[in-house]
Amino acid sequence: MNGIHVKCRLSFIQCFLIIAIPSSFQWDVRYAPVCRPGQETTIGIARNEVAKINCEIEANPPALEFRWKFNNTSESTEIDKHLFTMEGTRSTITFTPSSQRDYGTLLCWAKNPYGEQKTACVYHVVPAGPPDSLYNCSTLNITIHGLSIECNSGFDGGLPQVFLMELYTDHNHIKVLNVSATEPRFSVQGLDSGVGYNIVLYAVNQKGKSERTVLPAHTLKSAEPRTAGMPVPIHITPLLGFLGAGVGALVFLACMIICLVRMKHRRSSAQRHSKISNDTGKDSSDSVDSLEKNPDIIPQGNGEEGRVDRLILFDSFDYVPRNYKNIKYSNLK
Repeated sequence: MNGIHVKCRLSFIQCFLIIAIPSSFQWDVRYAPVCRPGQETTIGIARNEVAKINCEIEANPPALEFRWKFNNTSESTEIDKHLFTMEGTRSTITFTPSSQRDYGTLLCWAKNPYGEQKTACVYHVVPAGPPDSLYNCSTLNITIHGLSIECNSGFDGGLPQVFLMELYTDHNHIKVLNVSATEPRFSVQGLDSGVGYNIVLYAVNQKGKSERTVLPAHTLKSAEPRTAGMPVPIHITPLLGFLGAGVGALVFLACMIICLVRMKHRRSSAQRHSKISNDTGKDSSDSVDSLEKNPDIIPQGNGEEGRVDRLILFDSFDYVPRNYKNIKYSNLK
């Protein structure tokens, strides 16, 4: 090439020039086959179903030879050439699994004059069928005109799946909405307030659709704006009613016992006070009787009543002690 040296790295098909060359120079880079990126690597096939699997490579010049190999948990087998075809940079194999042992991994290599493909193209063959139904579905962010739904997805059946939601009114079963998504999450707006709906959810792939999951929901009334999920109604079971009645009866009985005890206590207190009063009155009567029977006894009180008693006592005997002749009543002590 007129003394021009080029260094190429074939794994990325990139060349690094050491010396600049004219832009009109035409390149023809030769390299061994490599697997074309972006291919579908997981393939779902039902039992006894005939499927065609393509192995696509990039190579210059095109591949002259392909070979296939099958691996599962118990064996590794080279596939006969009459079971696949070759055309340029593509080889197509016809594969029909008849038992569980026929599910595993297919590997493909290509070869041209510059060498054999170092890293095989890998295709995982899995059992195919309709996807499993959605589970753990719940309504979120219920408002007067909208709601959101989230679910967990089941097994996809070995094939890519999409998720569908259908919305029906619960009173006349009219379909209001039908949407699809790549994830089992939906958000709906523009609904009527205070209306009940039945939400139908299911998954779909090339083999069919899953069983339906039905979820009831109600939008809120205009006077009840909320951003959380619908409130859970409280149901009173017969057992809960019996327990509540029993607790109420125990509380009532305890109150009655307390009232009776307090009434009895008050009655006992009243009787004790009455007995003390009677005893006091009796003692007073006994004192008066003693005074009348014994006129020589002088009471020990300090009041006027005591002084009057002294005067009466003195008058009764017509005797006034010498020391008391000129003492007035008001100064008697």
